[in-house]
Amino acid sequence: MTCEGIHRFDLGSIRFAFYPDGNDGGKILADISEQTLSHVFGNRLGGESWVDLCGRHRDLLAAEALVQYRTDPSRPIELAVKDFAAFRGASATSTGVSAPVR
Repeated sequence: MTCEGIHRFDLGSIRFAFYPDGNDGGKILADISEQTLSHVFGNRLGGESWVDLCGRHRDLLAAEALVQYRTDPSRPIELAVKDFAAFRGASATSTGVSAPVR
């Protein structure tokens, strides 16, 4: 399944859709910056696009966007590095996400 999203070159972000009530419900739009994607998932695009990268991680992105949506449905949804602090045991920092020490 691909990501339903667009790369907004001028803003350096990706706007993607998710469905809080399943595919039969309404579509909600969320934004994530290229910088946040790079910090959280690594800057390893290779031949894929930013939208493809979102598609590869769509479940996690949708889950984080849903948290913001459920907290306040009237606010725009903009995912940031801090929203992924628990991702794989990593911790958010001012410069990105640091991996846990092993």
